[in-house]
Amino acid sequence: IDQLETVKIKDGDKEYPLSQLAEYDINRGVSGIKHYEASRSVTVEADMVDPFGDANVILEKVEKDIVPKMLTKFPTVKVDYGGQAEERARSAGEMATFFVGAFVCILFILMINFRSVYQALLVLSMVPLGWFSGILGHGIETWMSVTPKPVSMLSLWGMIALMGVIINDAVVFLSKFNSLVKDEGQSVYQAAYNAGLARFRPIMLTSLTTVLGLYPLIKETSFQAQFLIPMAISVAYGVLFGTIIILLFFPVFILIANDLRRYAKWLWTGDKPSREDVERVLIDERRMEEYKESA
Repeated sequence: IDQLETVKIKDGDKEYPLSQLAEYDINRGVSGIKHYEASRSVTVEADMVDPFGDANVILEKVEKDIVPKMLTKFPTVKVDYGGQAEERARSAGEMATFFVGAFVCILFILMINFRSVYQALLVLSMVPLGWFSGILGHGIETWMSVTPKPVSMLSLWGMIALMGVIINDAVVFLSKFNSLVKDEGQSVYQAAYNAGLARFRPIMLTSLTTVLGLYPLIKETSFQAQFLIPMAISVAYGVLFGTIIILLFFPVFILIANDLRRYAKWLWTGDKPSREDVERVLIDERRMEEYKESA
């Protein structure tokens, strides 16, 4: 580059310095041309001030304020996202696959255990309430602490784990309800009420020990724990509030499901059955007795 000042340009028999014949500037050129999927690409990278913050807010601002202006000037440009956005999309696909597989397996196991599709679906109806409790827990922790605790992909993994805990509590409750109806001959109303009283202590003890075991992790400030805290919040608060919801509202869900079955049978046969006539455990017991008599 230093020799450009002394380069001679020959014109016939005479030579002239380049600086007398042309004006030029020395600037950095393109050091390399990158391609992505056979198209030229330019990568824009940035680091977040808070490495545990939510990148969604930044991406939404880029998508709303920057990308439209750029596409107006350069309509052929295609925008793609990497980093957290790419990792989140990949994790979301894996999570959906695992969730569907786990959901089908759990539904199949519950159907075998209770010998009823509607009771299996009744248990699974508690899962969305547990997820709502986990989201509520993130709001509470954000309000209680200086550092925000938004719902992230790690939180969603925790909610998948929470699904199993919530289902366990609902299974314990429904099993006791079926036992009271079948073995002790209680009415549906009595069994729904007494099942809550009988299972209050074991359900609460199980839930409280889980929450107390996870809470030190939620309050941990070390770097290594930051990746586990969102999952711990989802599980701990989901179990805490989900347990309360199960004890208070699951009996109501049982009675509503019973009413729906009664009205469905009423519309189908024209005869309005009693609450006990449509309970799965009593139907199976009557069928077993008829089979024994016929045998």
